[in-house]
Amino acid sequence: MRSKLVILFCFIAIIYPVTLLDPSCKDKLNTNKVLREEPRFINSIPNGKRFVVGQGYDKINIIHLVAKWIAEYGLPDALDLNYDITRKYTPTWYDEELRGLAAELIKAACSVLGTWDESTISSTLLHLRSLNWDEKAPIDKYSTITIYHLNASYEDYANHFHDYYKQKYTTSHTFANFDYADLVGAIRAYIQFSNSLNIALAMLINTKRTCSVHLNLEEFHRNTSNNNIGFLGIEYRAKEFNVYL
Repeated sequence: MRSKLVILFCFIAIIYPVTLLDPSCKDKLNTNKVLREEPRFINSIPNGKRFVVGQGYDKINIIHLVAKWIAEYGLPDALDLNYDITRKYTPTWYDEELRGLAAELIKAACSVLGTWDESTISSTLLHLRSLNWDEKAPIDKYSTITIYHLNASYEDYANHFHDYYKQKYTTSHTFANFDYADLVGAIRAYIQFSNSLNIALAMLINTKRTCSVHLNLEEFHRNTSNNNIGFLGIEYRAKEFNVYL
């Protein structure tokens, strides 16, 4: 019986500064130098390649593996198989939403920075998201900084996706066509149904997680008696969930 492999995609957002909430982590700071040597090609097989860096006891093997489905059927078919496997977690109405958005979907990665309190002139919360495009993409020729003055017009993606205009809490995330119970659906759910950072965090912890991703969660209340300002880094994966301050 052919074993089934769920293809997972990891998109990383750089979050700084990072401090683990777990007080039991007492490891020493890693002061080793970053190895900047160019990897040396050793050999290859139909679905993978092997490289090495370093010498002697410092030698490190770098293995590039291509999932069997991708190697045999190509990425589009492998994505279809991944969709079929996770479809049981996806409500039909959410499928309909994504079909309506499909024509405008893009592919990119991003880095994220959050600053608040004394780190900002206005003692408020600022959220910087840098989109890292393919260097050959046409948009890469036109460097641009966009400043969002938050209002109702940005309540857009899949209904209540950001909820920016209410200024209660925002999120930085990877746009990706995961199944509903995963990244996109989980983010949409806590934006729509939670009213604090703690509730949103609890919802993410209790979500059936089927992908691996880094994201951040923020809270800022404007024109209210609630002075809470928060910024959390989230490591979100199937069997592990870590929160960073």
